[in-house]
Amino acid sequence: MAAKKTSKKAAKKKPAAKKKGLKKVSPDVGFYVCDGSLCKDLFELSETIDKLANDMFKHHVNEMKNDFANWVEFVFEEPELAKKLRKTKNKDRHVVEILRYVVKELK
Repeated sequence: MAAKKTSKKAAKKKPAAKKKGLKKVSPDVGFYVCDGSLCKDLFELSETIDKLANDMFKHHVNEMKNDFANWVEFVFEEPELAKKLRKTKNKDRHVVEILRYVVKELK
């Protein structure tokens, strides 16, 4: 019996493209929180928000603005997640929405 040959093209697989919601951004477009911390991806953002004191959270999310939603929309180009973040001024809700998004992106 002859050995079965496989083509080199079939053996090499292209790596899956990284989903934009899971990417890390460079510090020049990272999110600098008022406590001095830097977020470079959405998971880091969720962790940072979770640990933020309430007054620091309110510095970024209040009746006038939502810095987190703006960053998500304009840096990560995720308007649907940004829309969900703009609907609430609650710190825990922000964390939940971001983590839901990250988990969905992992699937």
